[in-house]
Amino acid sequence: MSQELSYLPVVTKQRIMDEVNFAPPVRIKPALDDGTGALRNADIKVIGLHGKNDIEIQNVIEIASRRARRDNLFDQVVVADLTNKSNLVMIQEEVARALNLRLSDGIWYRWRCYQTGTSIIADRARQICEQIRRKGRILIILHNLFQGFDMDQVGIPFGDTHGGCKILLASTNEEVIKHKMKTDTIISL
Repeated sequence: MSQELSYLPVVTKQRIMDEVNFAPPVRIKPALDDGTGALRNADIKVIGLHGKNDIEIQNVIEIASRRARRDNLFDQVVVADLTNKSNLVMIQEEVARALNLRLSDGIWYRWRCYQTGTSIIADRARQICEQIRRKGRILIILHNLFQGFDMDQVGIPFGDTHGGCKILLASTNEEVIKHKMKTDTIISL
């Protein structure tokens, strides 16, 4: 008796979502349509998305990023989850991770920053900014914001500094999106 092993093909969440004719839930459809329209609009560079339900926000992000890939709106879509990221260094590390960028670190790096009078945060921001500018058309999704921060200090170019970069900021905290971040349009769920 011969024993043969057979393997099933690997089924991922992305593969299932791509293969199924997926209709978004009715509750998020208006926000999803507004978000997709904002992604297509060349004048809008920073989009704010807020709502009470984190699962609905996550659904909008997943569907909008899938549509952006499908419609070839961007060369790359990057999602960084900023849950429990409370300072600039942690935010920079999460954005760099999403970009597959290894930030300089270590004793010699710190010594060089000290010798040149450059802060470590500013040098890391420069590295992130250079990586993003090399990408061309890129959508950066920052999810689970719970406080405002300066995108320049993190290294995310926006507005006229990088025409091919769009940013989608998502939070359950309406105050952060409306008053603490610079957005061109705000979408409410």
